[in-house]
Amino acid sequence: MFARRSLTLLLILVSAILLFWRLDGALLWRDEATTANWARLMVETGSWLPYAFDEERQQLLVQSDDGHDVSSELLPSMQSWLQFYVSSSSFRLLGVSEFSARLPYAIFGAVSLWLLYRVGLLLFGPGIRPLMLPALAVTSIHFLNAARHSRYYAIVVAAACWLLLEFCHYLRKPEVAAELSFYVRIGLGGFLLYFANYVSFAGMWAALGLFVLIERDSRLFRNFVLLSAGMAAVMGLDFWLFHSEFASQWPPPADVSVWERYRSALVNRGRDFWRAAPLVFLAPAAFYLFRRYSGRVPVALSAALGLACFLVWSPVFLFNAADTRAVSGGVFWLGVGICLCVPLSLAWCWKRIEDPGVWSRAALLGALVLVI
Repeated sequence: MFARRSLTLLLILVSAILLFWRLDGALLWRDEATTANWARLMVETGSWLPYAFDEERQQLLVQSDDGHDVSSELLPSMQSWLQFYVSSSSFRLLGVSEFSARLPYAIFGAVSLWLLYRVGLLLFGPGIRPLMLPALAVTSIHFLNAARHSRYYAIVVAAACWLLLEFCHYLRKPEVAAELSFYVRIGLGGFLLYFANYVSFAGMWAALGLFVLIERDSRLFRNFVLLSAGMAAVMGLDFWLFHSEFASQWPPPADVSVWERYRSALVNRGRDFWRAAPLVFLAPAAFYLFRRYSGRVPVALSAALGLACFLVWSPVFLFNAADTRAVSGGVFWLGVGICLCVPLSLAWCWKRIEDPGVWSRAALLGALVLVI
């Protein structure tokens, strides 16, 4: 008991320092400044809409010279709007500064840590082990980077943690699939995620939907579909009103081809994925546990597991190429296909588990969210 309390207090202290210490120690960078400036205009003009035009200075505040991130009404079209209301609320309370711009997102980061602790309680029970999840998060430079920026990132993390927590409730107690409150909480978490970033919502909701299909719980499936249909009506109206103009003109004109643009994006995001996901530990550990407890493993699956472990332990040329144009199309897609060996091998392992328990199903849910 003393050890758990001591470690909990230590984790809270370390988290507070890492999240809130010197939030104003650096100037806002471009994306942060966009969110902060549009929120500042809301405060200065008293407008409830985040216009991108400063009437007093007669200046258009956009990220790119082509203005592709705003609509013809000079409203944000590329980004979801919740971040502007979060920042403007902070400015109204604390004034306009780097600290007040970043503070609410650091608070969302703290909420994320608490939600991860709750997930740990559901999966591991009381004791020291539930502290692992928030400890891993707060010592991750990627989590801290998201939580200490005046941008929607921390809201996305908090909403995703909330949804994971609710589905872990279901894993521990499948009876909640019959409770209205369960779907109300999922719906609120989904709306929070959508209004933070609609692209993140699409990926997260697709992962949750696939998990619901794999669970084969007819009651959960039926109610999840009904919930999704109701949410789609609201989100569809929002997207049509505020984001359809941007979507209809994407991608914006550029000197490079669409193929080059998407290849560069895939490489850059793949590099981030490889750094953010601790695959060098998770994939080999998952394969080792599967081989240890599953009995006889087919030769083909053993080869796939070995290749996947080799990939995560090796510098993959695909994600380290300085100039993506130097990689031919055939070699590029060959590398992509080989790297798919990791999630496909994990899926094969899952299919061979006869009676998956709570931990295995939680691991599947996490893997789906990570990959999709």
